[in-house]
Amino acid sequence: MARRSPQHTPGQPVRRRARRARWRRAGAGLERLGRALGVAGTLWAAGCARQAPGPDECVAFAEAWLRTHRASSRLEADTAFDDLVRACLTEPYDRELVACVVGGSNQERCRVDYARRVEARREGHER
Repeated sequence: MARRSPQHTPGQPVRRRARRARWRRAGAGLERLGRALGVAGTLWAAGCARQAPGPDECVAFAEAWLRTHRASSRLEADTAFDDLVRACLTEPYDRELVACVVGGSNQERCRVDYARRVEARREGHER
């Protein structure tokens, strides 16, 4: 008959062997967790690079755009500014459009180039 080790009863010291086995199991679990977090972090860093402009870039974009499009009142200018920043952050504007406008290029040409890029991306996704 196989020798059975007695169950641990409260008040008695836990056997060293059992304690070591528990630590080994915990260590293996932590090692697996560490590996999984490392892989997830690598995938996140590689695949989630932000391609859209950020808040600071969108504010600069709106300021540059409104330099040439003067509003008739302060309220209208504030509303237009807020709308441009919001659109820049929520619509799929790209960094090239923002850099073109902020760089002082012809805004109409920047807008047309952007529309072409969007159309080319759309056609590429449909295939």
